[in-house]
Amino acid sequence: MDASVGRLTKPVARAKTKTQIMEKLVNIAKERVRNKKLHAAIAHTNVPAQAEQLRKMVLSHFNVMNFMLRKPKQQLQFIMERGLSSLDSTASAD
Repeated sequence: MDASVGRLTKPVARAKTKTQIMEKLVNIAKERVRNKKLHAAIAHTNVPAQAEQLRKMVLSHFNVMNFMLRKPKQQLQFIMERGLSSLDSTASAD
């Protein structure tokens, strides 16, 4: 989902597995962030392995200034400085 273009949220990508959607999420973020420094946060509910996998992906692709990993919400999210991108919670586990 993407809310960076205004108040409307809309799907920006679909995938069959959580790993695929995380890869797509990182690619979308790379297009938007480019070479800028990034403030990033990952929020998850009871999926620490997937949150850690996404954390490693983010750290390997971006110049991250600040990073938070938390467990407050009901779906895995990657929050970018200029908007919110979240994963499709209907994706099946790998």
